[in-house]
Amino acid sequence: ILINNGIDLEKYRFNSEIRKSIRKQLGIDEEAFTLIHIGRFAPEKNHAFFLKLIPSLVERIPSFRFICIGAGDTKEEFRKGLEELHVLDKFVFLQNINNVNEILFAADCFLLPSLHEGFPIALIEAQATGLQCLISDTITREANITGLVHYLPLSDSHMWVSFIERLPHGPRTTPVQEFKSNCYDIDSVSGQFVDLVFQE
Repeated sequence: ILINNGIDLEKYRFNSEIRKSIRKQLGIDEEAFTLIHIGRFAPEKNHAFFLKLIPSLVERIPSFRFICIGAGDTKEEFRKGLEELHVLDKFVFLQNINNVNEILFAADCFLLPSLHEGFPIALIEAQATGLQCLISDTITREANITGLVHYLPLSDSHMWVSFIERLPHGPRTTPVQEFKSNCYDIDSVSGQFVDLVFQE
């Protein structure tokens, strides 16, 4: 019997006022297109791929900002790469925070270019806030529970930037029904536990 890691949808329900507040705290302009990545700094998470995106992002979306949440062994190496590209000021680094849901509100697109993954819970959390998600095609298709996830090859960084440019910018909402129908909301998961108890 498979029990999913249910999300408290009320906690992740998109909130535009919190978005504005978090952006102000992080020094991100209201109009800046903001990317976000959540994951430890380790080779398999492939932060080096972001360095390949930078030149095209600077050219085509010059006002972009980027939030990176996590710690790890490759963090300083990544920061040095950003310094060499003269874009370190466009990045916000966070770790050991307890309001990931609110930081996700502040972003416009979630990126996950992992070389390999288990089942990425951060991707589920990003979808819960209504974020468009661009991820590597090495990641399981089971992680796309909302239709907000787009699988792209790591062999073509220009495709990623082109896709980012074309992402819709309309109203953003939490896809409640999709979470419920796939049993990824906390209420559905609680119901599954209750059913199991009574079956016993």
